[in-house]
Amino acid sequence: MYIEDRYIYEKFPNGKGGYEWCEIPLNIDGPYYAPSPLINLQADEDVILSSFKATVRNEIRRCEKDDAPILNLNTNPSKIDIELLLQKYEEFAKSKGLENILEQNINHYRNYLGILAKNNCLVIATATTDNNENCRVTDALFMKKECGYSRLNVSVSNFRYQDKEIQKINSRLNKWLKYQECKFFKSSGIKYFDLGGAPKDKVEDEQINMVRDFKLSFSNNFACFYNFEILKKRSWWYNFRHNIKNSTQKSKQSRICLLFDKKVDDHAYEIVNQLAYCYCFDIKLFNNYNKNNSYDLVHIADKNLFDKDIRNIKIIKQDFRSDNIGFNPLQYFYARNRLGELQILNQSDYSADFIANAKFEQYNNFDVYVCTKNDISLVYAMACGCFPICQISDLSKQIIRHKQNGFILENNTEDELKAAISWCNDHTNFIRRESIQIAKDIYNSHRWEIVSQRYKELYDNSINNEKSSDS
Repeated sequence: MYIEDRYIYEKFPNGKGGYEWCEIPLNIDGPYYAPSPLINLQADEDVILSSFKATVRNEIRRCEKDDAPILNLNTNPSKIDIELLLQKYEEFAKSKGLENILEQNINHYRNYLGILAKNNCLVIATATTDNNENCRVTDALFMKKECGYSRLNVSVSNFRYQDKEIQKINSRLNKWLKYQECKFFKSSGIKYFDLGGAPKDKVEDEQINMVRDFKLSFSNNFACFYNFEILKKRSWWYNFRHNIKNSTQKSKQSRICLLFDKKVDDHAYEIVNQLAYCYCFDIKLFNNYNKNNSYDLVHIADKNLFDKDIRNIKIIKQDFRSDNIGFNPLQYFYARNRLGELQILNQSDYSADFIANAKFEQYNNFDVYVCTKNDISLVYAMACGCFPICQISDLSKQIIRHKQNGFILENNTEDELKAAISWCNDHTNFIRRESIQIAKDIYNSHRWEIVSQRYKELYDNSINNEKSSDS
């Protein structure tokens, strides 16, 4: 961390092996770029509550008395949790007629909230009530204990677009949630709660004025904050080459060549980016491979080359598209609650040529995925929360617990498949209840950080075995 001109720039990983410099406030009394209402959490809780407008205090007390509010604080949100929040934000924004900026905002929030989550700076707070399942308010919040600072980033509710009674309940829940967030931040040692920016004076846009009035009902003390902005952002390829260049300067690092037929697999780039700190990598196509080059290890990463004559001290054959070690399915994620009758997708019902987004959309429309080949699609479907039916294989035995997160066919007969589908229909509620956990389990076992370590073990074992045999 370093300080310059009343800024603090802190280095956050961007999830691609590089870094983004994120701006956080240094001095709340300094010059500002964008004003923001600020709640001082150093006062007692009753003093904080009394600083809210009377109408806000009354609605908070009414909520506690009549609505039986339930608070959920997620201090360790996963990528799936973020995507579920963004799905609600998308519905919220469309109902407000904000389609023109929706895609830009979604991408911004996905990147930004992902960075905060990776650095343990993200809290997702939700207020619900047992009185009505349609009543829900969700906030995504930045919290940095070292700076004593918190900020409201995204707030999603549906109180403007439901019947009058739900509007009133959600309005009370929204205010009650902000007060609970104040109490949580205060108990965590946070000194200030930034409500996320608002103009000091009214503007022509009535929707902005409504948001402004809501935030000022909690505090009319404007702080001097700078907007969050990316100050340094490397492209993925620049960072990859940067890592390679740095690695080649370390003569003690083992040299590994990844060898492909005609096209380099996208997974290979990310694995190299993850492991460039400990190996010196070259990525080559077979036609450009010099058999006289000296490598500690050649990884034949394309099954089309498995039978080729390749000379090297040590060679391993491992297709990056195979499931023996793992691959990252994170372009797929659980993003939709399923309703109505159980929906079953058969692997033969879609084309293997579908682009990733099309597959993602399709998986998210179904509860059960009948996987006949036990290939990569099994993991992709589970990453979207599908309950798989599949035959026994090394992959299915690794990731499926029979009748817990999938159904394994012992003999793979037609009668057995019918029985499996019948079992799934009888357990529809269970399958839908487990869908989010299925997706989270795949995230925990197949994200890049996990998969890259498996390749590191493969490389280390291969290189060390060769060295020990030489000695």
